Amino acid sequence: MAGGSLKLSAVEIKPDERKSENDLFIHSTIFVVVDKQARLRGVFETGGEGVNWQTEKQRILAAVKQLEREP
Repeated sequence: MAGGSLKLSAVEIKPDERKSENDLFIHSTIFVVVDKQARLRGVFETGGEGVNWQTEKQRILAAVKQLEREP
């Protein structure tokens, strides 16, 4: 779903190009919330210029909590 429908991707960094042992992928800074019916319920920018991570984190948690309350 991430690649086929949402067009989000991750590309492996070649071992000889990694800056640390945790530097495994180049990936989008977009985080999405999808419900049980596979419907997109939220899109959140998690990195980059002008993004306040603490604010976005609270918005993501609120979206997830909303889904937890739904049948």
